[in-house]
Amino acid sequence: MPPPPISVIQTTASPNGRARELLRSQQAGLSILGATRSETRLRGAVLAEAPPDPRGVSALSVTQALAAQHAAPMVDLQHTPADPTLIARWGPHKCLQYGVLPWRRTGACTVILTTRPNQFARLRPALEACFGPVRMAFTTQNALAMAVTSQFPQELVRRAETRVPAIWSCRGLSPRRTLVIGSGILISLAVALFMATIGTLIVLTTVAITILVAQSLLKIACIVLALRKPPAEENPAVPVRLPTITILVPLFREKEITDHLLKRLRALDYPREIHTHG
Repeated sequence: MPPPPISVIQTTASPNGRARELLRSQQAGLSILGATRSETRLRGAVLAEAPPDPRGVSALSVTQALAAQHAAPMVDLQHTPADPTLIARWGPHKCLQYGVLPWRRTGACTVILTTRPNQFARLRPALEACFGPVRMAFTTQNALAMAVTSQFPQELVRRAETRVPAIWSCRGLSPRRTLVIGSGILISLAVALFMATIGTLIVLTTVAITILVAQSLLKIACIVLALRKPPAEENPAVPVRLPTITILVPLFREKEITDHLLKRLRALDYPREIHTHG
């Protein structure tokens, strides 16, 4: 049995020819490449509306062309807002993440707004498991994001604040605990720095005192050695045969020193047999 028609839908102008042409050219290119349209998924963030096409086709015109192609209606969320209970059942964050918005129930069918029909087709089993029979309708991406963020700001903020796991987040730290931990760390660093400074001073002082004591002991040893008399030689070496020497004393009119000089010569202890003087 086909779902009942949507009775509360804001009608919009039909898409212009340029939007239809752009849509056909994009679909032709995708079929040739065997790819689907790339989709940007921003978890926990608002999906901004795509900028206007450089050829002058707005996002609204492209959405209208998609709606006409899939024979699905367009919904103006400003005039007919979505049911918040349906959004809460699906989850506001999942609406922004997947680009689908449970709009309203019409009989036994739930109308799901989207801007990406391929995404709706992939999510249809999950949507039917949550809401029962579903029907696709279209709206602009910016209108979808505004509808969710305006109705569930606190929920989105809470999910954004708790996005990081608690073990990696500082949201569980109390100001008092943070102050105690910070003070403990600063005190520990100050004590370590003080102990390191004291230890360095002790080592340098010990080295300086050791050097001074060593220098003082060296000076004392030098003084003691200088005051001691050198030991006398017990057995002086005597040559086996003393050489013969001759001492010449030239004198010329030196009567004043002659007697004194002769006394000095007679006082020599060198053997007389082997030295002569004249």
